[in-house]
Amino acid sequence: MITQQHIIRDERASGLLEMMLVFAVATIFVIRAFLALTNYPQLGGDGLHIAHTLWGGLGMLVSIALLLSFWNPAMRQFAAALGGIGFGFFVDELGKFIAADVDYFFQPTIALLYILFIILFLAVRVLGSRSLTAAEISANRNIIAMMSAEGDTSRINRFYTHIAELLQKAYLALVSNRWFAPVFSTAFIFVAIGQIITIITLVTGNTKDSTSERHIPLLEHVASFVSTAFIVFGVILTSPHTLYHSHS
Repeated sequence: MITQQHIIRDERASGLLEMMLVFAVATIFVIRAFLALTNYPQLGGDGLHIAHTLWGGLGMLVSIALLLSFWNPAMRQFAAALGGIGFGFFVDELGKFIAADVDYFFQPTIALLYILFIILFLAVRVLGSRSLTAAEISANRNIIAMMSAEGDTSRINRFYTHIAELLQKAYLALVSNRWFAPVFSTAFIFVAIGQIITIITLVTGNTKDSTSERHIPLLEHVASFVSTAFIVFGVILTSPHTLYHSHS
């Protein structure tokens, strides 16, 4: 039986988990963009369809096998990236598993994926914020010392770190402009206005195709209302008046 004394956490686990999530999100974007550009092709024939969730399962299986087989930091980084890609392939077809008609284009799927990755991101942050015990620190030092001769980074990790640094610099350069906050807030104000009009229209049923619109799931109404509320809240927090009082 495993007890707390037998659990040894990896001090670099938060970085590996973060890499996995980033590769998963990037994979979903790539898949959706590729399918849209190629008019949604299907692998298979003669009544067969090889769903890309199967490739996701294969990627996650190989990733698990690598993590169970090797201690090498470079191999673990590769496994984290491969596991993220596999999870992206798998979860991209979430709509097929929750819709009664097995619909890949089930509208709430994107919102559910967003919520899922937010929860996973918060879970990773919580796991990474917990301090290691003295025994865990000692075990990590011993493992790192044994692996140091081979090197603790891989090409994937160096590529990932380089892209992350470039994106961080680009983001900081963008948000440091004085025009960024006003333009960003204005754009979201128009989005909020559009969503408010959509909510009112859906609730009142005054649409050209009221029969179909009235069958929109309650989840979409709630999602539109919540996203609009967050937009308004964010605009208020980033308004010049609010920022002035927060720094005074």
